[in-house]
Amino acid sequence: GRRSLVGLSVGFLTATPEHGLHSHITCTAPGRGDAGLGTALKLYQRAWALAAGLTSVTWTVDPLVGRNNYFNFAKLGARAVAYLPDFYGPMADGLNAGDETDRLLMSWALSDPLPGQGSTGLRSTMGPETNGSFLLAVGLDEEPCRFDVTGDVVACQIPADILALRERDPHKANRWRHELRDALGGALSDGYVIQEFTRSGCYILTRGQSRNLS
Repeated sequence: GRRSLVGLSVGFLTATPEHGLHSHITCTAPGRGDAGLGTALKLYQRAWALAAGLTSVTWTVDPLVGRNNYFNFAKLGARAVAYLPDFYGPMADGLNAGDETDRLLMSWALSDPLPGQGSTGLRSTMGPETNGSFLLAVGLDEEPCRFDVTGDVVACQIPADILALRERDPHKANRWRHELRDALGGALSDGYVIQEFTRSGCYILTRGQSRNLS
């Protein structure tokens, strides 16, 4: 029968970090995003890299796209190593047109166990309703609300669907871009580490603590 492409992953070897693979793109065809193909592609990529003697996989992700970030942090156990403002410059594709291309640089240590597979650390269950130390939160009518807080644990909340917000109100989506850049990017520069990204759309950042996986 006729075959059709339902997903792909493309990467290249990199010397930074040494013995690493940089995953340029991993994607699924429209309508295939909920079929587990993304997980299958990343697990195959992990197995391929390990068989090739590589130690890590890196990639970039839009910090405002919550669904992707929950997958990266909670499902894969990757960590964010840098905030990259407007990393790719202007792009005219359907996902990025009219927006600045801020990215988180993710790193996936292939020697680490996958979440829930043999690690002993305890993952926080903190969500917006249990953590009062917000650097950034979603306000009324999805307005970004900034707060001047400090502490060992802080949070940055993002809109539930930035792509829909961009269609509906591109100016507000642009405000979110700059507020998150200042709040999340600033916190990472100040020594905070993203401990997790919750289902409720919240980055939990810690300072002076190692990141644990469960």
